Amino acid sequence: MGIHSQVVVALKTCVYNQLSRETVGWLNKCDRVEAVPGELGGISFRWSFTKWGYCKSSTLLYEELDAIDTEDYLVLVACHDYPFSEEGDVGCWDENPWNYYKHTSTTIEESAI
Repeated sequence: MGIHSQVVVALKTCVYNQLSRETVGWLNKCDRVEAVPGELGGISFRWSFTKWGYCKSSTLLYEELDAIDTEDYLVLVACHDYPFSEEGDVGCWDENPWNYYKHTSTTIEESAI
């Protein structure tokens, strides 16, 4: 089983270029890839429904990012425990060109019978 999450990985170009070939190959298989050229340039990867915590490739990504300046990347994991848990969130590229941030909302809707 496991919890499915929405995940975004935003990397400055200099960070992306430091990652292993294995990690880059895995990232490029995600749901959506967007590149932004220029001064704030970078590349982002988004998954809409993934078992992030159970993925060996995500563990390798975290290990590689651990040696890099945290202001050059951002990983956000939107799961059922937020805002009480920010497990999986790393980096602090807050002024990324996509303006990624977490948002929480809950609704109950009436179904039409």
